This record gives sequence, structure tokens and C-alpha cells, in this order.
Amino acid sequence: MCLASVVLAGCGSTNDLEPTPTPEPTSIPEPTATAVPEAALGDVAWSTAITSSGAPDDELDTFFREEDVIYASVEATNLKAGDSLAATWSINGMPIDGASSTVTIESDTPSGWASFSLTWNGAALWPTGTLEVMIASSTGLTATGSIPIVSGQ
Repeated sequence: MCLASVVLAGCGSTNDLEPTPTPEPTSIPEPTATAVPEAALGDVAWSTAITSSGAPDDELDTFFREEDVIYASVEATNLKAGDSLAATWSINGMPIDGASSTVTIESDTPSGWASFSLTWNGAALWPTGTLEVMIASSTGLTATGSIPIVSGQ
């Protein structure tokens, strides 16, 4: 009998047998994420000259084969230091050997222009047809463009 009284004494009264309500959990607000703007490349703009910022000076729809140099420029936004951009060129679908080039971004860039040039060094004029460029970033972004090469200015 002694054992039972100890157990009963340990259990307390019948009012104590009701479950104690569990306090409602306090909701902790989730941290708000700061939106990081996504990197982007604009459309390729063609020109025979660029400004000091690398923007096209004279946007072209066609390129005269008598010109010496052409620029392919893209507006780049939200690139980070260490990202790179590479341009590869082709004429009429045929790659131009030795014409590819790469530039590495030196500091975080909210917005700016990246320009790549191609100079014709042959005795003959540029061939007629279509000049193409693909500009690819190390982050996987790409911008492609093409421009007809035509005779006569």
C-alpha cells in the first residue's frame, strides 16, 4: 500500500491529470531576401566607331565592304568582377580563325558597353555576305547578331 500512496502522491489530484495547454509557437518572420539583379546582355549593335564608353557611335543596318573595321557592341548589366565576355566571329557561317577575343570584367558593373572589333587586313575588300558574332559571358549569357556586308558606299 505504501507504494501506491507514493505513486498517487506523485500524480497529484485528478485536476493535474488534464494536459497542460502547449503555448502557441511564436512565428519568427523569415528574413527578407534582397533581390540581386540578374546579369543581362542586350542586343548586338553594329558600328564603324565607338564612343569612349564603348557604345556604338553610328549604328548600322548594313556594312560596306570598303570599310576597314567594324564593331559589335552589347550593353551589359549587372556583371560581376571576374566575369568575362568572349566574341567569336564568322562570315557566311564560316568561323574566322584567330578573330576571337575575350575581356574580363575588372569590377562590378551595374551597366556598361562591351565592344569587340574586327579589322580586315587583306589586300582585297571584305567578302560580301553576312558577318556574324556571338558574344558569350562566363555566366552562360549570350548575344548574337549578324549584319550584311554589301558593296558600295
